[in-house]
Amino acid sequence: MTNLPEASGWVAGIYQIEQTDPVLGGPPNLETGAGIANVQAQQLAERTVWLKAEIAAAVATVIATGTGLNGGGAFDGGLTLSADLAGQTVAEAGSNNLQLMTALRTKQAIDVAINALVGAAPAQLDTLNELAEAITSNGDTSAALTALIAAKLDAANYTAADIMAKLKTVDGNGSGLDADRLDGLSSSSFARSTRTISAGAGLTGGGTLASNRTISASIPTQNEAVAGTIQTKLMTPLRTKQAITAAIDALVNGAPAALDTLKELADELSDNDNAIAALTSLIGTKLNASSYTAADILAKLLTVDGAGSGLDADKLDGLSSASFARSARTISTGTGLTGGGALTANRTISVDFAEKGDAETGTNSSEVMSPLRTHQAIKAVQSNALPTAWVNFNGQGTVVIREACNVSSITDLGAGHYRANFASPMANAKYAVLGLHGNVSTAGDERNNFYLVDKSTTYVEFYTTNVHGTAGDWDNVSILIMGGL
Repeated sequence: MTNLPEASGWVAGIYQIEQTDPVLGGPPNLETGAGIANVQAQQLAERTVWLKAEIAAAVATVIATGTGLNGGGAFDGGLTLSADLAGQTVAEAGSNNLQLMTALRTKQAIDVAINALVGAAPAQLDTLNELAEAITSNGDTSAALTALIAAKLDAANYTAADIMAKLKTVDGNGSGLDADRLDGLSSSSFARSTRTISAGAGLTGGGTLASNRTISASIPTQNEAVAGTIQTKLMTPLRTKQAITAAIDALVNGAPAALDTLKELADELSDNDNAIAALTSLIGTKLNASSYTAADILAKLLTVDGAGSGLDADKLDGLSSASFARSARTISTGTGLTGGGALTANRTISVDFAEKGDAETGTNSSEVMSPLRTHQAIKAVQSNALPTAWVNFNGQGTVVIREACNVSSITDLGAGHYRANFASPMANAKYAVLGLHGNVSTAGDERNNFYLVDKSTTYVEFYTTNVHGTAGDWDNVSILIMGGL
């Protein structure tokens, strides 16, 4: 006997054996008609070899990830591709060329560049257009700037109480204020809301605290890229350029061509030394930034307790109210669990374990089983319905066990006298024993008796006799044990 010759190939059609074809074995050859009975099998085998090679090539295909992506590999396993997103520090540094930028990271990088360019300029003179208008709208630059400075608040009238009074007039939601405390409590006093997602940042489809969500990659629109407030979408080079262009246009703010760069403004301002001297003198009467820093304001605000202060913040530790779980939210417990309730108090979710009696009866559907209770339930079933040991062996000559459960060996103690040794000891010796024996190879009446000699937790000892009580060896001896658990 030999195998059909096989080769990888896709046969256009499978040969149909005709009624007139002779049944011929041997190597198949459709053209000559040799081995015609094996032609179909060979054609199907060659298709199978071809398909196996094609499938193996497809499974071995590898998906490689490029710059800014993680999770590549072969198709023979599950693949999850995710974006490698830059953090705020990396985005602001602008030195990493291997990570991707979100709209938020792009805006943060732009803000750092713009803030460094603007510095501590006042709000009325922090764009090129405002500076250009201040210079060009009034030939007397000193007078124009003097009027602007005169509209500023003197240091003596800029106290913490003044700031607090103004802040109370603004509703916290949407104000942009990021407080250190909320009603006198730090952020650690509030439960944060968490979301379960299947991919990292920069992908859409997230959900609320109530359910898991599967998110997918998303690219922001031009308006979203320019706004720079979305952290859930990935930026492309086009969107990044559009955001940068919009930020630069906002900084220039329609300034004339002759005064739309810092160099042109600096040249224009340096031409008027007298104006600068006058402004310097006037500025000297105003509050120095070093004498009234954010730390100074914060120190005064901290003297007021958050609860009852009337201050309504937009954020707490940089997070909006949506990032916190309200204390009225309720944790519910399902079947087999206890300890649910509202977040107004600490909650401990516990498992309601079944008692031994419930585990053994198996009628309670509101409790949970532990490994111990499961073991006890199994033992209860075994004790009531299943054998705890049994064996079938040939007792003639050298004893040979045919099949057994929890019986490790048979000790031959003499003619018809045996001891069955348990593989695992019984819990007690109250078990029941049933014994049968006979000679399968002998025809005729082979009536017999089974006599129990001794039993313990580790063995049971017995005699096999004929109907007259004479002990003897039999070729088919079986014992069955119930209980002992």
